[in-house]
Amino acid sequence: MKTSANDMLNWWLEKYFDTTIQDFKEANPDLSDRDFFLAHQVTQEQHDEWNEWMITTIMKEYRYSRKRAKKESWAIYLNLSPMVKEIL
Repeated sequence: MKTSANDMLNWWLEKYFDTTIQDFKEANPDLSDRDFFLAHQVTQEQHDEWNEWMITTIMKEYRYSRKRAKKESWAIYLNLSPMVKEIL
């Protein structure tokens, strides 16, 4: 079974915020996707950890090389990666 978009979101939500996308949508049905990502910002290290997990998952599921997995994952990254907190 292939990893879904919800699985990709839930990986970092469960790990860093102890919640899921379904829980958030049920609790906040009127909020937009942008509000969701703003409410769940992560550190650069957490973001990099998710990105590495995502690349590894694509490599395993599709039997891609690391180079091809990185090249093919741009849309997943743009749509599902966590937002990094800005440190001022």
